[in-house]
Amino acid sequence: MSNEKKYGAALIGYCGPSFPETLSVVHNFLYGEDAHGFNAFTIISMLTQCDLKSEVNTITTDDGYSWFHSINVELDDGKTAVVALPWGQDWERGDQTRSDRHSALYVSRRVTEQEVNMVLETLKVLFEKHIS
Repeated sequence: MSNEKKYGAALIGYCGPSFPETLSVVHNFLYGEDAHGFNAFTIISMLTQCDLKSEVNTITTDDGYSWFHSINVELDDGKTAVVALPWGQDWERGDQTRSDRHSALYVSRRVTEQEVNMVLETLKVLFEKHIS
């Protein structure tokens, strides 16, 4: 089943995954019915338009899934938030999205809810600007 939230897909060295509501909004922008295509270049270009200290990587979780891209955001005191973006290869869109699974959030030690919300809200605004 595509767009499934994989609660057991751990990323070594991080807490998670978690699936905050704002992440679902970002996920819908990227993979929902009205989604526009994106790639690493698009994401990197968007990230240069904000103050997040970030980089785009690829990651593999302990369930063997190699994610399409991850946005790794450096926070204060060496903390990190990782927004994992899945592949969009479900062409039948049985659940109204083309994602292989749901986007996921992983965080390093002691990341606060406020920091998570700041990262996700910033990404949401960037993706909204890109799509509109």
